Amino acid sequence: MKDDEPLFLIDSKPDRPEIIIRAICGGLLGVLLAAYAWIRIGGLSLVPTLLLFLGFIAVSALLAARFGDRYWEGFARGRLRK
Repeated sequence: MKDDEPLFLIDSKPDRPEIIIRAICGGLLGVLLAAYAWIRIGGLSLVPTLLLFLGFIAVSALLAARFGDRYWEGFARGRLRK
């Protein structure tokens, strides 16, 4: 597969249930990313931990809801790290 070839079909305009599902899945990814960051940092006290998790969850959920498959494709290809 070529690097510029899309992994997923281009999104049509999503309806409300699809946006909700995208946000929930993005939020779950946010939990995993926050847990990874928390472990790499070495743990934090309660308030910074809550802020870290809430921030990761909110950003990931919003990006997944807004960009859909393009967000997941970027994550799968590692483009979000660049």
